[in-house]
Amino acid sequence: MVKITAIGHKHCPHCSKAFHFVGKIKKKFPGIKIEKIDILKQPHIALKHKIFYSPSIMVNDKVVFNGIPSQEKIFAKIKSLSR
Repeated sequence: MVKITAIGHKHCPHCSKAFHFVGKIKKKFPGIKIEKIDILKQPHIALKHKIFYSPSIMVNDKVVFNGIPSQEKIFAKIKSLSR
């Protein structure tokens, strides 16, 4: 199973967009797991994964994107892991 994690915080406008974006991913790929993490509430996650930029998108617990990727890039990544 593919797991997508969006990491950011609620006061960041780009992070809000990332959180909304991963919700759209769930609609297109209903079999994947989606997680949204607020780094202000769970800073240990950012430290553990050496995340210094928000928003960040992790795929299967690895930081793959800093910022909000294009739909094409994230969909291609999900498809490559779903095979």
